[in-house]
Amino acid sequence: MAGKLDTFLKLSIIVSVLMASASVGYYYLVYLPRRDAQLDFQHQLERKGDEAEKRQERARAEAERSALREQVLKELEARQAAEKAAAQERYQDCLRLARSDYEATWAASCKEFGDIFRKSRNDCIKEHKITAGDMKKSKQECGSWDQSIAEYSSSTCNLPRPRGTDIAASHEKARDRCLQENKAGLQ
Repeated sequence: MAGKLDTFLKLSIIVSVLMASASVGYYYLVYLPRRDAQLDFQHQLERKGDEAEKRQERARAEAERSALREQVLKELEARQAAEKAAAQERYQDCLRLARSDYEATWAASCKEFGDIFRKSRNDCIKEHKITAGDMKKSKQECGSWDQSIAEYSSSTCNLPRPRGTDIAASHEKARDRCLQENKAGLQ
């Protein structure tokens, strides 16, 4: 029996050593590689999540910068459009003022010539001693002045060439000045 017991003991020790070896082998050959692979996988997922989060943050920041840039551009365009509209309005005001001055000067010159012809007719009537009731004599002696008076009674009369040319040239200079001011304001 001692031989059987010896054999049993040897077998028990061998089985125990084999089981311990199998446990250690399983731990090192199966469990640890799986755990390491799982940890690596989790770390990769975390890194990918972090990278995705960083990409999203960069995309969000870029979108914000883009929106800000677009807003600034829109504001700049709106300001430029407003400045251009204001410059155009100033230009139109300048042209209206130049035209108004031109028309007023022309009308004043017509009135001035009309007044000169009225005075000349009145002087003619005084010189010929024509009374208010003697229209026939008035027409014969001083009638030539009536046509000139009628011609210059309108604010759009035909002025004599030098005077009309001077007023027109002055108007053209005023328009050119408006254009120069407009160009200077738009640059």
